[in-house]
Amino acid sequence: MRIVGCDSFAVHRVMLLEFSQYLENYLWPNYSADATDAHVLSVVVMVNEKFRERVPAWEVHTCTSAAYLHLPAAQVML
Repeated sequence: MRIVGCDSFAVHRVMLLEFSQYLENYLWPNYSADATDAHVLSVVVMVNEKFRERVPAWEVHTCTSAAYLHLPAAQVML
C-alpha cells in the first residue's frame, strides 16, 4: 500500500500513525546510522505531522545516543 505519492498524500493515515505513536514506539527506537531512506523520510513525515497537530515534536528526540547523531546527515544526503 502506498501512502505518499506524487498526486496525493494520505493525511488521515498519517494521523492514525501519529495517534498510535508510531514515531515514539517504532521509528525512533529502531533508528540507526544505517537507516534506509524510507525510514528517515518516515521520521520526517511523522515530525511534520506533530507540528501540523501542534503537539510537542522534539521530546522524542532527546536521546543523545551516537546512533541518533547521524539523522541530520542522513536528511541532507536525501
